Amino acid sequence: MAKKKNSVNVNSVIAETNLIGTGDKVVLDLSLNTKFRLKLTRYTTLSEPINRKKTSIGSITIVQDSNFPMKLLFDPCYIFAGGLTPDLTNRVNAIDVLHFICKPDGRVECNLVKDLKE
Repeated sequence: MAKKKNSVNVNSVIAETNLIGTGDKVVLDLSLNTKFRLKLTRYTTLSEPINRKKTSIGSITIVQDSNFPMKLLFDPCYIFAGGLTPDLTNRVNAIDVLHFICKPDGRVECNLVKDLKE
């Protein structure tokens, strides 16, 4: 009888890296991780990622402030379906998840999943 190999879901093992902004900008450093968590405490711009590979794939869990919902703006390299940048869920403590794929041409293809419950 053949032994079964143990399988592990890699996505469940990788811990999220907390994003910390400088001023009103946040930069994804893809040499640190591809799974991030961003707690919004002010209006913030998501800057172009650094240290990306040709097709880095990842996600950012975005948590709204507990006192007042904030806005997240995106560098022009981030592209969304239909060409329109979506708004985050406009509620305190709301959780949205931004899934992204870095394209070889420098664009970052994104999909925003809104109002998730943890």
